[in-house]
Amino acid sequence: MRRKDDESDFEQKVGTDLTCCRDQRSLSRVANSFIRGILPLFILHLAEKRTIYGNQIAKSLLDVGYEIGSGSLYPVLHRLEEDGLLSSTSALFRGRVRRYYTLTVDGRDCLRTVRAKLFPLARGVFPDPKPPSVD
Repeated sequence: MRRKDDESDFEQKVGTDLTCCRDQRSLSRVANSFIRGILPLFILHLAEKRTIYGNQIAKSLLDVGYEIGSGSLYPVLHRLEEDGLLSSTSALFRGRVRRYYTLTVDGRDCLRTVRAKLFPLARGVFPDPKPPSVD
């Protein structure tokens, strides 16, 4: 279910003075659609490196400038697990149960395939290897 404030969240992160689009809602929809699509890939990428847990994923996202709430993160994790791309185990940590996620063989294959298909698209959108500025 889509949160009503998704669009304003994006505007706060990027700013509302983007003049490239006449309609800010269109810009926000495109950006949010992209983020919803890239989030599972980012999670699989993190899980490829090591076993991960929810707060660790949220921190990694925050490190790259994207804040996510548990109400948005955990449904993605559960869907990736249902799809067989992640597996999970639970363990007690400081008196609380923490769920740890590991990339499965199918998850590794999926990540490899998506990277191969996404790379040419990304090169088309970002032909310069330097990150683009928002200015």
